[in-house]
Amino acid sequence: MLFTTACRQHDIALEKVSHTSEYLYCDKVFAEKRKHIVELNEILVQTGTIDTLEDTLARAAVIHVKGKELMLNLVKASHNGDDFEEHYVGGGYQLDLKYRHKDEYNSVNYYG
Repeated sequence: MLFTTACRQHDIALEKVSHTSEYLYCDKVFAEKRKHIVELNEILVQTGTIDTLEDTLARAAVIHVKGKELMLNLVKASHNGDDFEEHYVGGGYQLDLKYRHKDEYNSVNYYG
């Protein structure tokens, strides 16, 4: 599994974690390679939903930068077949994920 990040002013160093956020119902995790998730339990980006005060679920992403967990809100999403693009913003950061859905290894994987 691969990920792509973009920050308009400068690139940031995402920190690896080995757990998902307690604030996010996580449905996808991203790392540099599939092996990093499966064998090393290393996560760079998590996406999923969070509960809101309006009794609805909101899509969000979690990253770790400078020892802090940052929640970024989904502001735009699109997909064409198995290709997905998502744009997240929060805490002064922007994250663009571009990935492809693939069924393999008896599970669903995402590459981008």
